[in-house]
Amino acid sequence: MLVFIVTCLIGGLIAISRHVSKPNNPFTSNKNKKSSTTERNNFTKTFDTETKGSVIEIQSKSHYNSMLLNKKDIIVLDFYSDKCAPCKVLSPYIDKFANQFQNDDFIFGKVNCDSLSEIIMENNVTGMPTVIFYRKGNEINRVVGCDILKIKKFLESNSK
Repeated sequence: MLVFIVTCLIGGLIAISRHVSKPNNPFTSNKNKKSSTTERNNFTKTFDTETKGSVIEIQSKSHYNSMLLNKKDIIVLDFYSDKCAPCKVLSPYIDKFANQFQNDDFIFGKVNCDSLSEIIMENNVTGMPTVIFYRKGNEINRVVGCDILKIKKFLESNSK
């Protein structure tokens, strides 16, 4: 387990260091950010619509609450920080899972821990990244850290 975490951290640092000098770096450039009704960084939707196959950026506490009201699908929320290297390693996998499981009963979202602290405290998120799975508004599973295999295993065991 420790070897996997260290590998994720090192891989993240290498990936980040390769992106720093590129002008279209999604982690440092605001150039890719568009209005709230368009797609950002090719994956993240920033509006109040539950879209299959994409990752919805949670904008507010009310947006978060409206997502949890979904009675049909399992909600997968990635709690991340822009300053967290393991979060940056996990992010493309969350995007990949959103596309891979788009025909299943999953809706993927992201919660920025830097700007939505009320949601963070409500969910007792103490480490990042944390992925929480909800069904009918209740937490059914939680993965703390960059444990991609554990997330994938849960998604596969709960897919159609």
